[in-house]
Amino acid sequence: MKEFHLRAELRGHDEDVRGVSVCALGVLTGSRDKTAKVWVEDSPAPEAGTSSSGPRGGTAGFSLAQTLVGHTDFVCPVLYAPPGALSDYPQGAIITGSRDKTVRVWDPQTAACLAVLEGHEYQVTALGLLPPSGGEGQAEGGALVSASLDK
Repeated sequence: MKEFHLRAELRGHDEDVRGVSVCALGVLTGSRDKTAKVWVEDSPAPEAGTSSSGPRGGTAGFSLAQTLVGHTDFVCPVLYAPPGALSDYPQGAIITGSRDKTVRVWDPQTAACLAVLEGHEYQVTALGLLPPSGGEGQAEGGALVSASLDK
């Protein structure tokens, strides 16, 4: 059986992490501290046996790039929509869901909140992207979907 090793620890949230997503930006995390964070991989570390930023020699670590602040309760699901995935956000977007019953859309370059989507009666538990419809001659992006504890 293949043996696995800890590659990195991402320390920076004030409470436990409730959501994680690996994407082209790096790693996205959502926490009970009401924030989401974007982590980027450090440049490769030296060979094994020399100093390293990761817990094992030769392994790169991650650095905090952005903190997304605006939710008023736990942040659980986190999602990255790459450029072109959503027609309203052609440059891409970071999307978060929260126990505050909202979905927020963030600019991946500036960490500015671009939209607050309301309508759920209970906490948002999952996020997803539907692919573009690809209808006749259409190049329109897909759609964002969210799930909640709503009935």
